[in-house]
Amino acid sequence: MSPLLAILCVAFHAAFAATNSSVEDCPKSLTRNEYLTAYNGICYQFVLYRKRDFISAREDCSTYGGVLALAKTRDIQTYLQNQITSRGVLDTVWIGLTDIEKENTFVWEDGSLLDDAASNWADGSGPREGAIQHRLEDCVAMDTNRNGIWVDYHCQDEFLGLLTYEKNYVCQYRANVRSAI
Repeated sequence: MSPLLAILCVAFHAAFAATNSSVEDCPKSLTRNEYLTAYNGICYQFVLYRKRDFISAREDCSTYGGVLALAKTRDIQTYLQNQITSRGVLDTVWIGLTDIEKENTFVWEDGSLLDDAASNWADGSGPREGAIQHRLEDCVAMDTNRNGIWVDYHCQDEFLGLLTYEKNYVCQYRANVRSAI
């Protein structure tokens, strides 16, 4: 086999593996159950059986080397929406997007800035000026009861736990790419 053909075969296999990953490609530390899926080279763990505030949900994902889901494209947003609603959850679910560091500058958990073209904000949410309440709403959840639109909320419980902001959440992990060679 020529070197060029070998390179093309490896590249094709890597691309094919990334789009056709299975839960067997997910990190071994993750429990194989109905809440674990693989899609386009990413493993998603749908934590729909317990609720946490944003900070605790982020820590849970980090424990196994993941982050809260990065719903950066319409394709991923649709995938997450469909997976969540197919499990009977019509509620808000944390995703990995915040403006904690700088007001109105939304950043994904991987450090990349939000692309406004792919944003999916509900009216009155997202980058905006004004109300004091907005300045306290730094963490984003997907509202599966309203076709997956994004709403920003307080990140943690407040007033001695009288106001709770606990939600289900989705973690994501890089799938292991299997080698064909």
